[in-house]
Amino acid sequence: MFYLVTGGVGTGKTLFTLKWVRELQLETGRPVCYCLDGRGETVLKLKGEALEFGWKEIDFVTWENQDDGTIFILDECHELLPSRGLNRGSPPDHIQALARHRHRGFDFFLITQHAKNIDAFVRRLIADPGYHRHLKRRNGSNTVAQLQWPNVFDKCESNTAGKTATVTDIRYPKEVFDWYESASIHTAKYRIPKQLYLVFAAIVLVPLVLWYAVHFFRGLGSSSSSDADAGPGLIASARNIGAISSPTLGSAQEGRVMTQQEYIDSLKPRISALPWTAPRYDEITQPVKAPFPAACLLRLEKPKDCACWSQDATPLTVPFETCRDIAQTGVFIDWQSSPGTASGPVSPSPLLGSSS
Repeated sequence: MFYLVTGGVGTGKTLFTLKWVRELQLETGRPVCYCLDGRGETVLKLKGEALEFGWKEIDFVTWENQDDGTIFILDECHELLPSRGLNRGSPPDHIQALARHRHRGFDFFLITQHAKNIDAFVRRLIADPGYHRHLKRRNGSNTVAQLQWPNVFDKCESNTAGKTATVTDIRYPKEVFDWYESASIHTAKYRIPKQLYLVFAAIVLVPLVLWYAVHFFRGLGSSSSSDADAGPGLIASARNIGAISSPTLGSAQEGRVMTQQEYIDSLKPRISALPWTAPRYDEITQPVKAPFPAACLLRLEKPKDCACWSQDATPLTVPFETCRDIAQTGVFIDWQSSPGTASGPVSPSPLLGSSS
């Protein structure tokens, strides 16, 4: 049988193939050979426990000289079974001979990034009970989506490939990392999906918007009642205060109008990218609330990651240790309270507290 394993760099093609081959060897007791590349150099560098498996390194051209029932591993098989262009004639004899592999009970595990990288003659030999498995890593995590077809699927990298495949989520077999030398599997870092950020932002933002809306309209009602009780004299006084301070931007206290240069200076932001930091707006930009971590998302699996959002669903820059503690135990906010209720902590949520 032929078993084709494809996938991008770092998806674990070699890792999983070694696991599957070892399981097949233990089940059947058959010999295993792994092949040199097209330049006669070692591709698969075994180490540790794998050196005791009894696997043999060979030149692929000599595959027919091996014992009946041998299991072959062809890592980077596109170098041994390169795709031929149109009108390039027949494949070499040792490749044409693959069509007779069943007569001697051979199995071939072929590893490459894409099915079209290998000879069309070989692609047509892949059929049930063999398979084509394509691996897609999920956001750099330790979980891989395995898409499987009974024959070669040429568009395995497309986003719609899963519609025609049998899809299974599989985890990296940690014990196999010690069987061979490979660095590619460790280079991809976990990334929290953008969709997940949007979901958690919505979870935080929607309740806050509703809460502020309710209390805003309640405040309007209370303000109207207070104005009616206060009487026209007090209301007029408040309006007069605003009329005095606003036109002169504070200079009325000195009994003079600002000079041209003072007026120009009052329009210059203290921070160039933030126009509201100009002195002109000092009286109307007094802070009325403080940011606090309303929600924190902690990933417990390696590599660990943690992110926090404010009560307005904006990202907060928080050290990992602090973010972790808030996600796991919550944080007490002693200045924030709803009318008629006591202040309390922002409690950790099972949904926001961790991610697997």
